[in-house]
Amino acid sequence: MQIEMIKRLIDQNDIISFDIYDTLIKRVFDNPTDVFNTVERIYNKHNGFGIKFFKEKRIKAESIARKMSNKQDITLDDIYAKLDINEKNIIKNIEISVEISCSIPNIEMVEIFRNCIRLGKKIIITSDMYLPKTIIEKILTKCGIYGYNKLFVSGEVGFTKLNGDLFDYVSDEMRTKSILHIGDNFLNDYENAISRGLRAFNYIPCKEKKKSYFLAKRNQIELKYLSNFINKSSLEKRDNYFKFGHDFLGPIVYEYSKWLQKNIIKNNINKIIFLSREGFFLKNCYEEIYGNFCETYYFGLNNNVLFYPMLRVDGSVESFFENIPMKKDTYTAKYLFDALFCNTKVSISDIVPCIDDNFKEKKFSASEWMQSSEFCDLYYKAYNFIKKDIYLQYDYLIDYIKKNFQGGNVALVNNSMSASAQIKLMKIVEFSRIDLNIWNSHFIKKKKLNNKNLNSFTWFGKNCKEISKCFFYSNCLVFETLLFPQTGTSIKYDFIDGNTITVYEDDSFANNNYKIISLIQSGATEFIRRYKKCDIYDIPSRYILDALCKFLCKPEYKDVMLFKDIVDFEDGNSKKFITKSIPLNKVELRKVWWKQGMIVFNGADRYLRLYNLRRIFSYAKEKVWE
Repeated sequence: MQIEMIKRLIDQNDIISFDIYDTLIKRVFDNPTDVFNTVERIYNKHNGFGIKFFKEKRIKAESIARKMSNKQDITLDDIYAKLDINEKNIIKNIEISVEISCSIPNIEMVEIFRNCIRLGKKIIITSDMYLPKTIIEKILTKCGIYGYNKLFVSGEVGFTKLNGDLFDYVSDEMRTKSILHIGDNFLNDYENAISRGLRAFNYIPCKEKKKSYFLAKRNQIELKYLSNFINKSSLEKRDNYFKFGHDFLGPIVYEYSKWLQKNIIKNNINKIIFLSREGFFLKNCYEEIYGNFCETYYFGLNNNVLFYPMLRVDGSVESFFENIPMKKDTYTAKYLFDALFCNTKVSISDIVPCIDDNFKEKKFSASEWMQSSEFCDLYYKAYNFIKKDIYLQYDYLIDYIKKNFQGGNVALVNNSMSASAQIKLMKIVEFSRIDLNIWNSHFIKKKKLNNKNLNSFTWFGKNCKEISKCFFYSNCLVFETLLFPQTGTSIKYDFIDGNTITVYEDDSFANNNYKIISLIQSGATEFIRRYKKCDIYDIPSRYILDALCKFLCKPEYKDVMLFKDIVDFEDGNSKKFITKSIPLNKVELRKVWWKQGMIVFNGADRYLRLYNLRRIFSYAKEKVWE
């Protein structure tokens, strides 16, 4: 309603004046003085505990400067002249930097501002503020506010809206009182403007939402800042998929990218291989933040595509069982030979036409099959029959490595917990005598990998709770799916126009899923574009993992609904994330990927706590994560 009133008033006036804070822009902080706490934290982070109680000292210095000033308003330099601390210039520059970073546009009023430009109105900006005019201009530009005719800052001119004299000064400068002023403070922006002969409108900012996936406790200042940014973002016109991406996925992938970048620099890594499929969106996010800082690639290096190259390195039956893509407790002979011939049009019947059907359906464990001379003889016959295909896949991979990575220091990025791609790739490059130093980036990592002397870094590491890592592991597919492209999983390599490419499974489910996932990813991308201009804090990874686990284990119905049409395809079978099931029971829960989501979706929230408690009990003795 008030926006329509503002538009009508604008139509009736030629000169429009806007207030800045809480009108055209907002601060991410709840209170303007929170800036001072942040200044202290940033300074002490880089200089030890050099200053204490900066907020109190800064407020006191401003009070003294105002009392001693013979002008209505003061400048930042006036304040710092009364501040009893060392390295004033450094700290003042930090304060300016924080002021710029924490300022975000008030979207609905910025749209009004831009509409004034389109209408050809003369626009002025009028603010009571001690920051220099040049800094205010930077803040406005950062928030997409430009094209105005004049900027009046009280600290620069010595008059304030609080006293009303700034409006007289503005009227004299504009040579008219026929001005409409719009601002949020009833006294300063409305009553004082009217008392000086201007027209005015008291803008009331929209109430901010107070709910966030990243709820902060009292001492979690970093998380509070992120939560405030999300709550102050204007997304009313966006759908729920976009909002979920902006408010939940965006912060997670943004903080992950920051953490990744630190490790890239720390370990002198010059190339990053984002592995399909979860590497798809992680690559997009990293490049959105850091551009071309590092060479980046999106490539398939999963168990499927590395199967044949590993059989080229070691074609023994033991290597076959060690590297088979989908491991099971027991296998039928048919399953094993189908796995061996996965990238060919060959079947075991082409090698042994009269093979016994009963033999095909025999089911044994890997160790039992390796003791079967009949199976081993058939395996080596089959291996030799498709040897050319095995060697070709190896050659394609080696060609790609030599052209892109040889002699480099590379990092693999995916959600691997066991470093299988890293271990296999290391064996392949060693066999090929290629000079390549391989690192692996983990979300969580199995503790037993510490004995394998692997180069790696882990986001949810020792500072995170074991139980949280267990919950993340049990539901990680829900999170991974949010990062996927519209293609299926990697299945083999091909060689086209002199280059190796990854061939992906023709997966109609992945294509349909992406129609939903792309909306979520677009919201996350928008968050990154906005937040990278405002970022101040490094958020501890344990806070992010806590938020992830809360979403995965105690989801809200509105979020669960986003996943109702998502299906994953694995080992020849499709499996939904959630389904409707009445009554809800263990059998039905086994049919879906997201058990907690399924419980909430079916309105059985009263069982959610019990289910999670049972999971906690089952995880209690596990100490598998680094």
